[in-house]
Amino acid sequence: MRKRINVESKLHPRWDGPFVIVSSTPDGTYHLATANGYHIKAQVNQARLRKLSHSETRRYINDFWHASARVKKLDQQVLRAQRDREITATMLQNRANAMNAT
Repeated sequence: MRKRINVESKLHPRWDGPFVIVSSTPDGTYHLATANGYHIKAQVNQARLRKLSHSETRRYINDFWHASARVKKLDQQVLRAQRDREITATMLQNRANAMNAT
């Protein structure tokens, strides 16, 4: 989970995520990505991260807990692009199979 910097009010969620850690640097910053593969551009300091508890991990597998609307939108774009690539690959494979059959 990533601690949000600009919390709109004290009633809004204070954490954004969950995210997957893609890489880390020796100075304690991390490069994060969503479960669907969208890479967050800015690196995040370890002081702004926390690990999900076991119950949170079970509850929020492949889903966002409190993600900002912008991150949700970008993550959905990545998911749609992945699905489009899979459909295209399937269509090309079917076309190749049809040409080999004739």
